[in-house]
Amino acid sequence: PNDCDQACLDLGMIADADDDNDGVLDVNDGYRLIAIGELTDTDNDGIPNNCDQACLDLGMAADADDDNDGSLDSFDAYPLIAAGSLDSDLDGIPNDCDQACLDLGMVADTDDDNDGSLDALDAYPLIAVGGLDSDLDGIPNDCDQACLDLGMIADADDDNDGVLDVNDGYRLIAIGELTDTDRDGIPNNCDQACLDLGMAADADDDNDGSIDSFDAYPLIAAGSLDTDRDGIPNDCDQTCLDLGMVADMDDDNDKILDALDGYPLAAIGLLADFDNDGRPDICNQACIALGMAADADNDNDGIANAFDAFEFNAAASIDSDNDGLVDGWNANCLNACQLESGLVLDSYTNDTDNDGATNDVDSDFENDNGKPTLLTVAPTVYTSVNTESGAALTLTASEVDGMFAALSAVDVIDLDASLSFKAYFNNTELVRDNEGQVTLPSGLQVIDWVAVDQAGNESEPLTQQLFIYPQVRFNSASSITGEANNAEIIIELSGDSPEYPVIIEVSIDAEASSIDQADLAAEFDISSVHTISIEQGDDAELLNKQVSLFVPVKEDNESENDELLVIELNSVMAASEGDATFLIDENKKVHELTVTYQNLAPTVQLLIQQAGVEVSDIKQDGGDVTITAIITDGNGNDEHSLIWDLNALGLNAPLGRVLTFNPAGLSEGVYELSVSVTDNNPVNPLSASIEVSIQLLVPVVVPPVDTGTDSSGGSSGGAMFWLLILMSAALVYSNRRYSC
Repeated sequence: PNDCDQACLDLGMIADADDDNDGVLDVNDGYRLIAIGELTDTDNDGIPNNCDQACLDLGMAADADDDNDGSLDSFDAYPLIAAGSLDSDLDGIPNDCDQACLDLGMVADTDDDNDGSLDALDAYPLIAVGGLDSDLDGIPNDCDQACLDLGMIADADDDNDGVLDVNDGYRLIAIGELTDTDRDGIPNNCDQACLDLGMAADADDDNDGSIDSFDAYPLIAAGSLDTDRDGIPNDCDQTCLDLGMVADMDDDNDKILDALDGYPLAAIGLLADFDNDGRPDICNQACIALGMAADADNDNDGIANAFDAFEFNAAASIDSDNDGLVDGWNANCLNACQLESGLVLDSYTNDTDNDGATNDVDSDFENDNGKPTLLTVAPTVYTSVNTESGAALTLTASEVDGMFAALSAVDVIDLDASLSFKAYFNNTELVRDNEGQVTLPSGLQVIDWVAVDQAGNESEPLTQQLFIYPQVRFNSASSITGEANNAEIIIELSGDSPEYPVIIEVSIDAEASSIDQADLAAEFDISSVHTISIEQGDDAELLNKQVSLFVPVKEDNESENDELLVIELNSVMAASEGDATFLIDENKKVHELTVTYQNLAPTVQLLIQQAGVEVSDIKQDGGDVTITAIITDGNGNDEHSLIWDLNALGLNAPLGRVLTFNPAGLSEGVYELSVSVTDNNPVNPLSASIEVSIQLLVPVVVPPVDTGTDSSGGSSGGAMFWLLILMSAALVYSNRRYSC
């Protein structure tokens, strides 16, 4: 029986010591009820080395320690040979291996504690390091209490490069074969492999506190005092000389040699030092705190500043009339010195205003009466308007500053730096606004620049031209016309142009338009770019700012819906093809022309002319007056009838559009007249009317006045003559009359 209780024993039996009869005693059999059969069982523990599916089906699994030496097969270097002797890290490899061990095919473990550090290099070969050990020397980088309890201490050189961690710039990266002059763990030079390790070159190879780029001896530590930290010692004894160094000749590194430096150990820094003697021209509190004081002789000419009229120029020292011109040259200033000084010898000593008369005989020596000479102005400007109205250009404060910066002038009396400048526009001084800006209208503008001396004398002007180009835009966003009409579309400039003609190109937006070529006359090609130009006009004072584009709409006598023609501004240029910079008004670059097949009301205006000249008031003796009714109608075939109301003038209505009369028989006063216009549409005739007031002026005849002068030349009536003249002038002004 597998088991044998007392009754079994009483029967003379004992329990079976091998229940599955596989030759492995139950006490050693991992599966005492399952026979191992033909499966390999190296350590005879009843558990097969390997377990196939049939084995698994019997309820067994593979042995995890085939040689039963306490080292799991997955970690056992010899899974079928029991280690036998001491195996500290349970890796199946004995710490030591005698001949019997060697005969079994094993060798001694080279890493007894299995911490990755070979025993030969492991400071603690039987204690696994556990924590980080960068240099694999078996000594942990850091050692906590548990580590200390194991008998270890922290590694003092984590990368094992011979540089202790406390001095090592890269304590976890060994310096290797790289040169490290100052033994700080940072290489003098760092190639790509070095950079790849995460290192960089040492900025101070000799570790003397002077960066290599400023260190005259980058591989030799200065050792003794080095005030300016340039690697060169202030003083250099024999030991220093033996190292190949010399003493620093500029201890404070302010570019002034110690032998010439008033303060050899205090750098002048950013303080002005005109004569380069190490003493600052002016010494503020910070300067004083450094132990320095202001230079008493800024130009080092031997004359103290307090007595030197030219304290920053060693060429001269005296200017008795304080006019900025030297009375004479210093003794040591000869020809080259005089030429290079920039100073001018005073031709008129003791002549404050240098006008040629000495102060003792000059009754006006406080004033300067000579004009300066303006030499240069800013170049011609080509630019565009930038105001919201599109009529002007606003120059920014910086732009105006730039114009002033371009000015230069000379004056025989005043120094150039004392001159100021003014700008005149249309004979009026150009003044900046509160923001320092200046606004000019579009067109060709001229600024007259003058230089002004301290006495207020202005130079002759030099002119600067500004070509200020206006915007180009449609006069209106839309208009309407009827058939059989030459529709007028006005394109305008936002202001005067600096040059003419202005060439404008327009095109038809076919996709947005519903009109096709059949609706328009053939000469207006709907697919072409149309070029029109704005000419200057006959009157140079009244520059032209408009041009009309005419669109010939045909009559097809068909009843249709309204149609749309969309016209777009393409480009603008000047005929000169120079630097013109016209802009198209983005808000008014498209015009929509609606062609309607309904009747449109006419419009009427009155043109009043006298003696062939357009007028607003007429003169009694000015000759014939012509009043013309100007009628426009979007329906090109409409005819019109007119009704004149001329009752105030006492005239009969003309048969047509033109009224002509002579005002000689009319009295002074205001006359009202009107005209009404009606088209001939048979279905829905439409009308328009206009009413105007005309002022008729009569001449004022001033009668001859007796001057009261007799043959003897007396003038008893002179006062009365001037009184009448003044009264006549007042009468003319009050009645808006004119004199013959």
